[in-house]
Amino acid sequence: MQLKQAGTVLAVACAGIYIVLVATCAVFVSSILLLGLLVVVPPVVIAAAKRDKRLLGMRAKAACWALGFLVLFMFPAFWLIPEQVYRRVNRQSNLITPGDPAVVSFAADFLAENPGFGVENFSSQMALATQFVLGRISWRLDLETHGLFGHVATPSEAISLGSDDCQGQACVLASMVIHLGFGDTWAVETPFHWYVVARDPALGALPAGWEARIEEYQHNGSIATLNRDGGGDMPAWRLEPVVLVFNDRETIYPVDPLAGLWISWTSTAFFVDDIFPLFEGTGIITIAVASLLMGVPLALYTSYMGGQEARIPRGQARRLVKSFLVRSLALGAAFFGILVAWYLLQPVIWDYTLIMAIGLVGAACTVAAEPWPWRRLKAE
Repeated sequence: MQLKQAGTVLAVACAGIYIVLVATCAVFVSSILLLGLLVVVPPVVIAAAKRDKRLLGMRAKAACWALGFLVLFMFPAFWLIPEQVYRRVNRQSNLITPGDPAVVSFAADFLAENPGFGVENFSSQMALATQFVLGRISWRLDLETHGLFGHVATPSEAISLGSDDCQGQACVLASMVIHLGFGDTWAVETPFHWYVVARDPALGALPAGWEARIEEYQHNGSIATLNRDGGGDMPAWRLEPVVLVFNDRETIYPVDPLAGLWISWTSTAFFVDDIFPLFEGTGIITIAVASLLMGVPLALYTSYMGGQEARIPRGQARRLVKSFLVRSLALGAAFFGILVAWYLLQPVIWDYTLIMAIGLVGAACTVAAEPWPWRRLKAE
């Protein structure tokens, strides 16, 4: 009884953490977390339709555990989650810090390397600032530097480490530019990229509601765009609508945050740069091995979803081990097939392959939670 109670408490905790992260992690991270519902909800609905209270309770608990697993998958350094939530909620004071000693020292180094900065025109000043930041803060994936997808670093962290992704680069750049006296400067977050916009003081203040026309202002030169291309040519598909802009004084939302979530689901060409190269050469072996390993947690999840208690009856150990191995291999192979289908169909249904892939994983788990497929495979 105590073990069951502990499992329930753990399930509730997993669901709670999941809800907090969905509410506080903007766009891309939240969208991936929400797509996890495609995997966990259908088996619960089926159990409810069967009016099987015991099965419904087990599946609801397993669904919460699965959401916790998804959080752990995206946030391996889970002990940083409270810090990340705090930073996102208090972004003005944590992510744009023009008065931070690290930023002040960083700006002093910039001025020392660019003694003629003060006499340059505004466009040249912003170009020099961008080049300096990109030269000092190299781009690296958040999972490598901090062990979390969508990690938001403070400027002092990015400066100290000397590397971060576009978010860290943008926050350092905005903080330094504000420190140099350009107060109308904002960090910009889109579903797949962060960059900076700044207003030339000689042009005067921007009118109220300018954020709703931010793309127009960038195109006509009313605001300067800094680091939009990350130091190179940015493909057109990354020019996403702006979800939010902020500095040390305010946060404003040019589009509905729900629209940002939708953009994150449909603009899956992002994965062409970061995921799909793994399908070339020996990377496919890594994907295949990882897929087979993914079959293990999927087998545990679907076994419990199927109503199997986490105990082994006497004399049944060998049969259950065989059943579990078959289930793991089958689900691992299915997972690998879904990834390959995702890769092959990307050029055909460009905008919806992410939803398709996760939906297929959900369908596979829903089927695997039922007893009849395993009876046909003679695995049970």
